[in-house]
Amino acid sequence: REAACPYYASRSAVPATQLVTLPYSMLFHGPTRESLGIKLKGNIVVVDEAHNILEAINGMYSAKLGGRQLMEALAQTQLYLERYETRLKEKNCEYVKKLIAAMEAIVR
Repeated sequence: REAACPYYASRSAVPATQLVTLPYSMLFHGPTRESLGIKLKGNIVVVDEAHNILEAINGMYSAKLGGRQLMEALAQTQLYLERYETRLKEKNCEYVKKLIAAMEAIVR
């Protein structure tokens, strides 16, 4: 009896298949799709349960931040600006200051 991994076996079979089923996350995330060898160009994509697409995409590209994490990120970004402001280009300083202002508005 030999041990085999179905995950890797299915990955190697993808190029020869005519039909592939996979979760939204694998379909919509480019690097994952590329690692599996799945190409969308010239193929037909059928999405089951399409009413869930927005929720799936939102979940893939979202992260939850707690108040403590945001306050820590704000403090670290302020420290970064203090330390490197003289080395940054003016436009980059402006971006960092806008980021700090946005975080401060959220923390309040």
